[in-house]
Amino acid sequence: MPSSNRFELAAAGGPAAGATTEVVVVPVHGHCMDCRHEFDAPDPSPACPACGSLDVATDGGDEVILEWLEYAGPATESDDHAELVPPHTHTH
Repeated sequence: MPSSNRFELAAAGGPAAGATTEVVVVPVHGHCMDCRHEFDAPDPSPACPACGSLDVATDGGDEVILEWLEYAGPATESDDHAELVPPHTHTH
């Protein structure tokens, strides 16, 4: 299931229902233990593209970057900027 669909499923029925996202899934980095080929792949459990081996050590691939979020929900009293962001308290 694509990550944006996961977001929509999680948001359904809540305050973010109807929001849309653009998500970038970071590829996994693979190292084949048989032929030593180094590669990147979108699959979290990849086969080596050079030799087909399943004996692959992987690193990363579990990062998700939220690139964009759009939400146009109903206006409420809490939409006032002063209520959402606490006042600036330190002096610089």
